[in-house]
Parts: sequence; structure tokens; C-alpha cells
Amino acid sequence: YPTDRKIYVMSIMNLLETGSAYEASGQFASAEGFYNYILSIFPDSGWTWVKLGKIYFREGRHDDAAKAFDKARQLGYVIPM
Repeated sequence: YPTDRKIYVMSIMNLLETGSAYEASGQFASAEGFYNYILSIFPDSGWTWVKLGKIYFREGRHDDAAKAFDKARQLGYVIPM
């Protein structure tokens, strides 16, 4: 991770915007791939786990969604529904 916390947060936010753009345009497979890419770089990004869980849930992949939401909870995130 970058040593400067602000750079770390800004990097995740910028990446999440791209994933959210895919999601908003209905490109759910691309959004899923992008969220997994973010997690390969920033595995402790709880909000990314939430976003990935929502994609899985939308696709009917409830077991995968539950695992993603559990990971987000472990990182201290509350899951908005």
C-alpha cells in the first residue's frame, strides 16, 4: 500500500468510480471483473467487497454474495440494503 493514507484512499475511490460506471451502464460482468481487480490490489477495501457482493446478489449468486458481505463485515463495514 502507498505510505500516504490519502493516496491510498484516493486510489481506491478512483478505481471504485470505474467499477460503478460499469455497474450503472448494466455491464455487470465488467463491474465484477473490475471489483475483483481492485481487491487483488487492495484486499482490505471493505466497500469493494460490498459492491462485489451486490453484483453477486443481483446475479443470483447468493453464496458468493454472502461470502463477500461477510468479508466486508469483518473489515468493519455495515452492509446497506
